Amino acid sequence: MPPQKDWLDYVNAVVLLLTFGALFWYTIETRCLRRVAQGQLKPTIRLIRESHRQNKTAQDQLEISNKLITEAQRQNNAALEQYKISANQLTIAQQQNEASIMPVLVIFYTEGRLVLRNVGNGPAFHVAIKAHSGLKEDWNSFARITFWSQSKKKCWGLA
Repeated sequence: MPPQKDWLDYVNAVVLLLTFGALFWYTIETRCLRRVAQGQLKPTIRLIRESHRQNKTAQDQLEISNKLITEAQRQNNAALEQYKISANQLTIAQQQNEASIMPVLVIFYTEGRLVLRNVGNGPAFHVAIKAHSGLKEDWNSFARITFWSQSKKKCWGLA
């Protein structure tokens, strides 16, 4: 005679059925999750590729920006050097201009007179000379002297 089933056998069968149902439900849910994950894989790969492309573009822009900054610094240094050269040329031009209009006075003795001759291009204004007689009181006295005119070939002596 077959063995008799007691209530534990029925409980065991119910637990086995519930476990089978849970495993079946888990398998279906896992399969759905796998399909969703596979569906997200292609867009994720596209996003990663786009991210790599954008990073490469950003690196290229950074390299170009660095080259532009380097060129701007070079041009700035060249402009500064040009400014220094221009300032130096301006100083030289001012000195040459002043020298070209500056009077050049030459003192010589002719016909018993001391003559002061302007051989420069500019007028010799406010020309004065100390009288020198050898006496101490004469050291502070001044005599106005005119100069030899280059254009009129005329000589003015002591005033």
